[in-house]
Amino acid sequence: MKIINKLVLVILLIILMFISLLFTIYSFGLTGEGFLSLVEQDLYQNYILGIIFLFVTIISALAIYPLLKRESEPAILQTGKNGDINISLKAIDKIVRTVTLEQEGIDIKNIKLDTRQNRLYIELMITVKDNLSIPEVSSDLKNSIKDRLNETVGTDLAEIKILIDNVDPLSKKNKIKKEKSDAKKDSDLERNKEELEEEKGKNEQSKKEQNKEEQSKEEQVNENEDEKVDAKEFLNDFKSKE
Repeated sequence: MKIINKLVLVILLIILMFISLLFTIYSFGLTGEGFLSLVEQDLYQNYILGIIFLFVTIISALAIYPLLKRESEPAILQTGKNGDINISLKAIDKIVRTVTLEQEGIDIKNIKLDTRQNRLYIELMITVKDNLSIPEVSSDLKNSIKDRLNETVGTDLAEIKILIDNVDPLSKKNKIKKEKSDAKKDSDLERNKEELEEEKGKNEQSKKEQNKEEQSKEEQVNENEDEKVDAKEFLNDFKSKE
């Protein structure tokens, strides 16, 4: 049917070109002034030509109608307990775009969706920032899309291809911002390290002072014990002398 429609359209275009050429010649005065009057005389009340033109008009309308008719959108058929559900590729395209844009440092260039034997094939063309690992980004994106489609649609994803169209370098502004951020992180790490070292030194100093205190207390206790012993011996000597 599509071949017939195309053939009719080609014939109509040829006829239109021919009529346009005749009127162009007539407009430039190359056919003579009575050309249109002769054509009018031949066409007026000529029922055979009228039937022919009517037939051509009907065929033309039938050929043009499929072009005006909205084609049904391709979809995936999901069979459930309560019946069949058609999921349009437009809905799946939106899900894929949403998941992709959720990933940091990725821009979408193009998405191609195809269905074969009720299975979904996805070809995703993206650009990534130059500070990202392409294998890691591709793997994470594939897994994210598969998980989201499985959760929301439950479709059988046959294959997903990730094509890296370009590696987008960071803009000068973002690069400076990243360098500042990295420098700040390094500075914070260095500061934290110094604080930890200082805290460690304070703890060691505190521990040493605590040990000294304990040692001093122990020495004081020993001195008191010695004094008690000396006092006791003195009393014993004094009693023995009496």
